[in-house]
Amino acid sequence: MYIRSVLTVLLFCLSTFAAAHSELPHEQWCTEGVPTEVGSFELVSAGLVRDREDGRDQCPTGNRLAKDCGQFMDDYEDVGERARSMCAGLSGRGRSPGDIGSTIAVVRWPATYLDPAHHRLYRSEHGLRGICVRCEARRLPLGAEPKR
Repeated sequence: MYIRSVLTVLLFCLSTFAAAHSELPHEQWCTEGVPTEVGSFELVSAGLVRDREDGRDQCPTGNRLAKDCGQFMDDYEDVGERARSMCAGLSGRGRSPGDIGSTIAVVRWPATYLDPAHHRLYRSEHGLRGICVRCEARRLPLGAEPKR
């Protein structure tokens, strides 16, 4: 039942973002594993707005290139990156090749973030809530041998 609800969320995520952006790192993410909810996140509006006004989110260190800093970042991109970063802390990378152990952020709220016009509608003042999903290795039934 639990796995079914996570898969339902992922299917919703895929259909929601088909017209906009995909939250998946690539089209075939986790096809060899089982998407499993491993945590949740909530970014409250007060902190997001304070960071934006303080200018701390202009060019943080990390994967972001210089061309992605400052006026090129809107609230949608900045807050989405924060959610992905939070979920990355729950990854199990290094354990297995491919997608196994990798995580994605699945945003559930607010509606402005999920709307096709999210770059225009979403603001840090809306906050952000969702779940972190990790690609787990499929478990074999007891006594079953792996395919060769």
